[in-house]
Amino acid sequence: MAILTRSPGIFLLPFAALVLLLQWLRLFWPRNETPNTATEIWSTTTFLLTSFVLWLLVVAVVFVLLWPAMWVAPLDTLRAVFRAAGDYAEAGHDDPIFFNGAIYNGDPGISFYPLTLLWRTTPVVWLGLVLAGVSLVFTNLNKITRQAEAELVAGEEIPASTSSGITHLSDLIFNGHKLTGVKRDTILLALFALGFWLLMNLGAKKFDRYLLPAYSALDLIAGVGFVTAGVRLQQRWLPRLGHYTQPLLIAVLILLQAAAALPHYPYYLTYYNPLLGGGKAAVAVMQIGRGEGANRAADYLNRQLPTANQQSAIAASAFPNGPFSYFFQGRTVPPSYWSMADDAVGDTGILQRQRPWEGQVVSRDRRG
Repeated sequence: MAILTRSPGIFLLPFAALVLLLQWLRLFWPRNETPNTATEIWSTTTFLLTSFVLWLLVVAVVFVLLWPAMWVAPLDTLRAVFRAAGDYAEAGHDDPIFFNGAIYNGDPGISFYPLTLLWRTTPVVWLGLVLAGVSLVFTNLNKITRQAEAELVAGEEIPASTSSGITHLSDLIFNGHKLTGVKRDTILLALFALGFWLLMNLGAKKFDRYLLPAYSALDLIAGVGFVTAGVRLQQRWLPRLGHYTQPLLIAVLILLQAAAALPHYPYYLTYYNPLLGGGKAAVAVMQIGRGEGANRAADYLNRQLPTANQQSAIAASAFPNGPFSYFFQGRTVPPSYWSMADDAVGDTGILQRQRPWEGQVVSRDRRG
């Protein structure tokens, strides 16, 4: 479904192959230091290859069944998909974009997605990522997460690990092939986020929303960090809470995330990291405006016109086929046709990009 929805979803294919390859390589470095026999290696290799082929078949079947164009002209359809992806990678944006205080007519550069991640992620997630990083290096994640699960399910407790943090650090560096369980999965999630960022960075056309799949992986990693911190918190400072620690921590995290998001309802894309200054500071760094509030502007113009004249009214908007035109009763034209319009509706993004016609619209409005 991811590949059907967006062409970057094809990243799942090489990533799945990488996961299976890493699993296969572990056959040659068993955790118990006892070498696997040739029969065991062959059996596991066959199982991994069979699983991968079956998964690819399921992907192909779903891809074809749910896309009627593949029934009629499969080769032409695939060529069109890859051609469009190539065009996006090479041509970049049709219109200039504003980023980090500058206007770009092409690729905004390698710093675009890292900086976007800083602005678009909540402080709660960043705290979780820091905790996960510390836990990954200095704690036994497998034992910690088993304890959290036991407490959530049955109220059981597992003694805290007494292993040295230096031991876990050395295992991570020198014995990475032996990683199992949560620690391995956490690293794979980090590899997914990093790999997807590298893939999207190849394209000259960049938008913050293009990196959304990586956000999901980072959220899961942050969750691991909070689970680990919750267990440590219970062991050292809140032993009386017992198995209530994890549910309480989850409830607090949900409330904190809701407190960050709900003030922006229903225009959640207006959120920017408050630690960096929020929306007011983001104006100097990020391109603002995805049509938020355009419906209100349309409603306002509709109320200003007599019912008999609404159909003949013309408004110029940056969203001629979107959140403004859907609500405006008259005709909507692109901003470049502002001279033929009765009204012009802009947004912060237009001002940031200093479009050549923007000053003319403002001047005409001032002349009345």
